[in-house]
Amino acid sequence: MIRKNWKNQNVDLYMLTYKITKMLEKDDFNIIVFQRENGYEIFAEDSPKYKMNGTLHVEINGEPNDFSINLEVERKKRFDFPLLLTTMFGGGYFLLKHLKSNEVNVLFIKELCEKIDKIVSQISK
Repeated sequence: MIRKNWKNQNVDLYMLTYKITKMLEKDDFNIIVFQRENGYEIFAEDSPKYKMNGTLHVEINGEPNDFSINLEVERKKRFDFPLLLTTMFGGGYFLLKHLKSNEVNVLFIKELCEKIDKIVSQISK
């Protein structure tokens, strides 16, 4: 999970949530948004552009001048096989597939952080 904090930005959290949601919709994610007492939650999954093995969870908490965003990919499947078995069958195919999935998730989160930084700078007052 990645957590990023902003202070003294004066950002409308509803507008931030809206912009993040629209950005994810452009990448063909299926999206669900919840308004919480202290912010918003966005769940996004099944984008054909990003082959992620899980659901993206974006949590926006706080107030316009002091807020944080948590980003996490909640994996659909856990890797439940012992390491010895994963390398014994298929020459480690399942292990490599699992590691490649992790790499895709990490790269996607990094790219998403950069895009959110741009959105925050655009809408801060």
